[in-house]
Amino acid sequence: MMVPEYNKTGADWNVTSKVRIALKVHEETEKFLKDLKVGTANGVVHLMGKVPSEGAKQALERVARAVADVTSVVNELEVAS
Repeated sequence: MMVPEYNKTGADWNVTSKVRIALKVHEETEKFLKDLKVGTANGVVHLMGKVPSEGAKQALERVARAVADVTSVVNELEVAS
């Protein structure tokens, strides 16, 4: 599988920034940001990193999906064991 190049365009940088801000200001997701990588390729947001629970994984995806200009979310987050 080919890994996309993230944030190559100004539009993708903008989407990534908006997603990171949304995750930072949302009380359910703000605490997970330090271990999270966010990248955008053609409007598709990729969430990568480790989270402590399935609930955290779902919350991060839900908040990211709600951001304007996000066409879809690829949730590659791993639940730490």
